[in-house]
Amino acid sequence: MKKSLFKFILDEFFSLFNLIFFGILLMFTIVKFTKIYEITGFNLPFKHFLFLIFLSIPDTTLVILPLSFLLSLTITITKLSSTHEIIAFECSGIAPNRFLKFFFVIAIILTLFTHTLSLLVKPYCNFIIRKNIEKLIQGKIMVLPRPGEFRKIFENTYLYVDNLGSNLEGIIFFQPKNGIEIQMISAKSGIIQKKHDYNVFNLNNGSFIKIESDKISLLKFNKMIFSPFSETEKKDEYDLNRGSLPTSILIKKLLEKNITHPQKTELFYRIFLPFSNIIFLLFGFPLSWRYSKSYKTTGIIISIVVSLAYYIIFSTINALSTKGIINPFYAFFLATIILFLAGIAYIRKKFKRLL
Repeated sequence: MKKSLFKFILDEFFSLFNLIFFGILLMFTIVKFTKIYEITGFNLPFKHFLFLIFLSIPDTTLVILPLSFLLSLTITITKLSSTHEIIAFECSGIAPNRFLKFFFVIAIILTLFTHTLSLLVKPYCNFIIRKNIEKLIQGKIMVLPRPGEFRKIFENTYLYVDNLGSNLEGIIFFQPKNGIEIQMISAKSGIIQKKHDYNVFNLNNGSFIKIESDKISLLKFNKMIFSPFSETEKKDEYDLNRGSLPTSILIKKLLEKNITHPQKTELFYRIFLPFSNIIFLLFGFPLSWRYSKSYKTTGIIISIVVSLAYYIIFSTINALSTKGIINPFYAFFLATIILFLAGIAYIRKKFKRLL
């Protein structure tokens, strides 16, 4: 009977978890889709568009998976409370600690999974995203505007075309270099060609205009090769973007005492954030274990309050340690331990007679 009981609870929990997790993931994906669209326009090759969205999923999952676990946990428990099934369990001799151990196993599995994402998968995906953005900047991946509108294609370079196809028609490049100097190139037609792995524009029948504070220059041309892109300066393989640095490199930098405050913060944030699954369990479980008919609101309210409090604490530590005001290891470690012990103490107090 106990096996069938826990199977029933497991089915209830995961039916909610799947709905909440994939629902929030879809929402975040739409937001990410919108952000990429604002940066690149809809003319980014579709495979690159999907690739960038796919690579952003691990980063998104790190946030929404613990939250989905907390929401599913609290709603499942408060649902059992609203139907008085919790009272029936206790009367049949099933103590709350049996349920706590049951959900603790799930929390441990999710913690191990999020540690894998945080320490290995997310940095690698961020590195690939950075490389693709670098290709966009260098013009290796071409982003063209929709016909009839200006679109930023590179730093301070905007492009307008009347018609897109194998040949571009009605081309205008606009480059506001600063508050005084402006460059503009117009051409009747042109094509995009590859030159040393970079996209260049082969323009026909146009003019080049340069407006400066004290003069205006005009040059007409029959043919002109124009490259708005330039090879970026050679940098460290992973650049200074701490989010794309592999965890192994961050650890090496830490041991060599050659690590910046932001990098050190990123390292310990990756290590301690996945423990949020266990913290959420320790607070969400006792808070939602009640004897009232409040299923519709209690679980959601508890989840919001607990998750907000947790993320505010970690965001504050992240901001302060990034600036070097506090030590990230001690701050994240103490915050995790204090929350863990507080959760254990609250569980023992609430279930003192029943555990």
